[in-house]
Amino acid sequence: MKQAYFPPISQLEGLPLKILDAKGKEWIFQFRFWPNNNSRMYVLEGVTPCIQSMQLQVGDTVTFSRLEPEGRLVMGFRKASNATPSDQVQFVI
Repeated sequence: MKQAYFPPISQLEGLPLKILDAKGKEWIFQFRFWPNNNSRMYVLEGVTPCIQSMQLQVGDTVTFSRLEPEGRLVMGFRKASNATPSDQVQFVI
C-alpha cells in the first residue's frame, strides 16, 4: 500500500515527508525502510509527538491520503469504536 501514497525511496536513510493533519498542522516524519529478508519493511520515524498531540491510543486508526493535483500528503485519524463521535476527526476531501 505504501506505493499508493508515499514516494519511492532507495537509500536506507530515507527522506523527510511533510504531512498535514486534519487541523492543518504540518508534521515532518522520516520515511525509510529496513531490509527484511528479500523484502523491505517501511517505517515512519518521529511520529511520537504527533501521536501525543492527537491523543491516539491502541486501536485508533490513522489514514493517509494524497490531495490532487498538488500531491500534498494529508492524514486523519479515527478513534477506536469505543470513542464518542465528538472524539473523532476525519478528513473531507
